[in-house]
Amino acid sequence: MEPGPGGDAGAFSGAAASAFLGGWLGPWLPGPVWVLLKMLAVLALLLLIGRLVPRLQPERCVTLMWVVFLPLSFVDLIWAGTVALL
Repeated sequence: MEPGPGGDAGAFSGAAASAFLGGWLGPWLPGPVWVLLKMLAVLALLLLIGRLVPRLQPERCVTLMWVVFLPLSFVDLIWAGTVALL
């Protein structure tokens, strides 16, 4: 049985709360309560972003990667090579 998108979002929220928000550290409540509150805050933020930001079509992403990011990577490669030689 797979967790689905809710399980993935919950796991990401737990990792984000531990890595970026200090984990169990908090001023008043016990540690597990702080982790749970921080996880719920990150989960609410994820859901809000998911509702507010429009989804990109895969074709537009691929076009953006080929037209913009690939030439930029070549420019960066040339720049890094020039800096390394000087």
